[in-house]
Amino acid sequence: MTAVTVNGQPEDVGAGTTVADLVARHRPSSRGVAVARNEEVVPRSQWDTTPAAEGDRFEILTAAQGG
Repeated sequence: MTAVTVNGQPEDVGAGTTVADLVARHRPSSRGVAVARNEEVVPRSQWDTTPAAEGDRFEILTAAQGG
């Protein structure tokens, strides 16, 4: 298991877990979602190939409409 933090909460994930896997676990849809890994934005085109590493900090954010 790999210990990471997702939106401020500790989480253990399996080896080989990717950003795409984390998004699928935490959001019902990836529409309007942005991800930062250790305070760096991960481009959507890299979600499937960016693995979670021990100690990584992820923020998974969803855009909201309104004003």
